[in-house]
Amino acid sequence: METIKREFIFNWLLQNEIALGNAPLNKKNIDFLKEKGIKAILNLCYSIEYVHPTDIFVDFEYKHLELPDHRSSHKISKKQIFESIEIIKEIKKKGPTFIHCMQSIERSPLICMAWLICEKKLPLDNALEYLMRIHKTTNPTNEQLLLLREISLNNKI
Repeated sequence: METIKREFIFNWLLQNEIALGNAPLNKKNIDFLKEKGIKAILNLCYSIEYVHPTDIFVDFEYKHLELPDHRSSHKISKKQIFESIEIIKEIKKKGPTFIHCMQSIERSPLICMAWLICEKKLPLDNALEYLMRIHKTTNPTNEQLLLLREISLNNKI
């Protein structure tokens, strides 16, 4: 069996508070997260696409919420986005939190943008620009951005 080599991606959304990246696949990735002070993880992958390292439950507060990406016949819903934000608010109490999906292209950046919009009151365009600057793999679909725009418009103070 051939081993897939890929770079582990890690970027702080807010320094020492929330980070995002792709799925940690091995002990080296887990050790890196520990070195960065991560205490909690939110996994947005489908169960069938990601098998987490076994010691992940020992080292971190771990939550899993399956979210669809562009390959799915289902589309992400506002309810799922708000559920993700509530989980982040809960596990952030444990300390710095790492949010990941498999490749960190759509789902984890999308949820981080939603968190910035809902919790930090950032306009969508600013949230998208910020994510694209700090996290180069950010590439949500137009449909996902339209959903965030709707959330943003309904989130005015």
